[in-house]
Amino acid sequence: MPSEAKTQKRLWRTREDPLADIWNEAEEMLEIPELESKALFEYLCEKHPDKLLENHLRTFQCRVREWKATKGPSQEVFFPQDVTPGRRMSVDFTHMNALEITINGEAFAHMLCHSVLSYSGWEWASVLLQREPSGSQNRHTGRIVPSGTCSRGALDG
Repeated sequence: MPSEAKTQKRLWRTREDPLADIWNEAEEMLEIPELESKALFEYLCEKHPDKLLENHLRTFQCRVREWKATKGPSQEVFFPQDVTPGRRMSVDFTHMNALEITINGEAFAHMLCHSVLSYSGWEWASVLLQREPSGSQNRHTGRIVPSGTCSRGALDG
């Protein structure tokens, strides 16, 4: 039956292109990112009343959409993050020895642990004492131990 026959998408025009005379001018103006297709169409209708009609709007919008997809400026890619309360915390350790901090003339070997709760943005930092090499006479021997915390977030609102 004819209704069951597979039809191919046609690649030819069934009528003359109504935008052929103004399309080069439109393309130049499409380089302006803030310009919307309908505003550009209205401008071109006023400038070329003999070449464009109001019923060409849909054709013009489709052509602009196609131009933006193939020749227009690149779009920023954005992947939204779904953060659930109580599920994620980011932790970052930083060696602070390059700062050469001393206490009573002794080098203060330590790290800083910065933590952030992803959902609320609440963050705090902990100072961790670093392990000294074996045989060292430094009084800060042993494992890495939290020395104190400094919290921020409650004041941020």
